[in-house]
Amino acid sequence: MNMNYYDTFIQSLLIVPPRKLLCRPVSGSRSRFRNRIRVTAASPYKFTQEELLFAVHVQREGISKSELKSRRAAMRKEFFGKSRACLRASTLPKKYGWGLHFDAEGGSPSCRGRAPSTKRS
Repeated sequence: MNMNYYDTFIQSLLIVPPRKLLCRPVSGSRSRFRNRIRVTAASPYKFTQEELLFAVHVQREGISKSELKSRRAAMRKEFFGKSRACLRASTLPKKYGWGLHFDAEGGSPSCRGRAPSTKRS
């Protein structure tokens, strides 16, 4: 099953007060929101939606590199064996006002606020 988006911008549907927009994760935080920002900021457009969801899961679970290397395929199969909410339904666009841009290969960095073409005058 392919959960990835291609050539897509998902904008926030909520008007989020500027003080609520978060730019940088707090160090030491293990929330999914902050981990998604940390992963995409470190490697823009490297991860597809599926890869990002799995990478954040690996971080939160504290899975070692050696375990991941030896069991990656089985772990991905198990992780995606359950229904997973896409990033469109995550707190990034819904609660914190982040937009998500996906390029032609499905890679995505996090983008704060609205797309330039959606700004209101």
